[in-house]
Amino acid sequence: MDAGRYHRSRKDIVAEGEHAPTSARLDIWLDVSCLFKTRSDAQKAIRTGKVQVNGQPAKAHRAIHAGDSLVISRQFGRKQTIHVLAVADTHMSKVDA
Repeated sequence: MDAGRYHRSRKDIVAEGEHAPTSARLDIWLDVSCLFKTRSDAQKAIRTGKVQVNGQPAKAHRAIHAGDSLVISRQFGRKQTIHVLAVADTHMSKVDA
């Protein structure tokens, strides 16, 4: 086996096109895309019904795909609408998110 293969980061693998995720869990994607500070904050918002996916209440384990539409209820009655352009399951810089 190639020992170097195990020392590459996930970003290297995705950049090489070996494995680009087509879906990700909703709670992980909300955290990775910098919409919530932590995954537990994302889970709390989902659990309290503040996140909808394609017009339906969502659960944390729901799979998110490119093309989905999310509505997040924020403080003071504001609603944030997000259209998923791409899916990532590892953290990235806020500029890339």
